[in-house]
Amino acid sequence: MDCSGSIHARRLGLFEAEIRSILEGKCPSRVHVLFQILRSIRPWSIKQGSLSSFSPIGGGGTNFAPVFR
Repeated sequence: MDCSGSIHARRLGLFEAEIRSILEGKCPSRVHVLFQILRSIRPWSIKQGSLSSFSPIGGGGTNFAPVFR
């Protein structure tokens, strides 16, 4: 999930909706999300039924190279 400075609250809300859709529609036991911020990656593992608060912290630019490494 891109959490750079160009991603506004509305777009983050769309990302959250997609994660909720995956959890509710596909019913996996867990979903792994990678928050990508500049050169760092912050992994987040969400268990089924546990997505109560969603507040990714971001800012800065976008560099997807660390995600693919």
